[in-house]
Amino acid sequence: MDKVRRLAGILSGILLIPLFACCAGNNERFDHTEGSSMESETDQESRSDLSWETEPSADNERDIVAYSKSINNRTENGIKKVAVETAVIFDPQDGDWTFSHGPNIVYFKGKFYVTYSSGVKNEDDCGQRVMISSSEDGIVWSKPEVLLDSIQGEHSLCVLQASGLTASDEVMTAFMTCGEYEKESLRAPNLRPLEDGTKNKYGLYMTTTDGVNWEPAEKMTFLLYRPQQISSGRWIGMGPTLFPYTDDKNCNDMNSFRFAAVYLGNIKRYDGKISMVTESKMYEAADGILHMFYRTNTGVMWHSESYNSGFDWTEPYPTSFTNDGSMFEFGTLPDGRIFCVGNPTVGSGRNPLVLSLSENGVDFDDQYILRDEPYTLKYEGMYKGGVYAYPDTIVVGDYLYAVYSVHKEGISVTRISLASLR
Repeated sequence: MDKVRRLAGILSGILLIPLFACCAGNNERFDHTEGSSMESETDQESRSDLSWETEPSADNERDIVAYSKSINNRTENGIKKVAVETAVIFDPQDGDWTFSHGPNIVYFKGKFYVTYSSGVKNEDDCGQRVMISSSEDGIVWSKPEVLLDSIQGEHSLCVLQASGLTASDEVMTAFMTCGEYEKESLRAPNLRPLEDGTKNKYGLYMTTTDGVNWEPAEKMTFLLYRPQQISSGRWIGMGPTLFPYTDDKNCNDMNSFRFAAVYLGNIKRYDGKISMVTESKMYEAADGILHMFYRTNTGVMWHSESYNSGFDWTEPYPTSFTNDGSMFEFGTLPDGRIFCVGNPTVGSGRNPLVLSLSENGVDFDDQYILRDEPYTLKYEGMYKGGVYAYPDTIVVGDYLYAVYSVHKEGISVTRISLASLR
């Protein structure tokens, strides 16, 4: 990429770092008694009537605009019904801690582990905490326990969010975000404001070598969401515009992280029709190209690429892969097919949850329903829309496992046999 594009990305990252960082300083030990939540999710209008009015840059290794547009989930065979197995990890029964969301799954030393955010009532209430559950087979799960409990901030309890799990042969690491609302914005103890006003936003991480005994949480000077490992061993953190990366094999040396940014300047050409570019997931193709996909309010995912293991990224451009303004997960099956788990039906309220497969990374035309049953919300709360949301996935043995929230109050996991995906 040319120097102008690279400089733009670096400057973008520099400008964004204060939003992702806490006070200047080194990582410090942090006990469980001290605490911004991630930006809360709001309903966004889906738009698909957008047109592109510029030529791709000459420095692109291919016509990334046209390539992104070619990525689609059109299918002539419809969405297939196949046998799946579903297990409940958490279901609120007594009216306490009735918000659950943002699950993450990992396999470590012969066991599955899931972490998720747990709130009293509303999304990102003060006092939100992080829970953990484990399983030997991915179907029978332990009763969730508190991994990191509520933290007292300057004016109120802070907001914790589970933001990723990584596992090497030696260490499992759990990442969280933490923050506190502005004092003037608080409505009542332990209730989030009607409008956000967070400060002191920072990251936390905890490590374990056995899945049972965890080191105390340590504070980070940046936020790290859902780190993902590529074939070189490098770990890359997901984000809307900033992608921290490290070559530390255990992904727990915070001083080893460097930062890459994606330039979002082209989005201005949409004349304000796009108001949300947030959250991302990626997969690595067989040729080593990294494909990053972004959640937006346009009714489709957006897409950018890295040709050098996450050091540089092209600008994002719209695909033809539909999305209900919700989060999704990409990955690769053992046979080389690319998969996406998400909510492709625009305006559906995040139902159904669908597995889409592609032989070439462009045509995701082989589709399977993972969940589509109706579900009635049990406990009211702010921003608890959407039925099956925020999937995270892992392939272990003969199955693909997807963990997700159920109407943001329960956590479930569904597994599908790889043999049925023929």
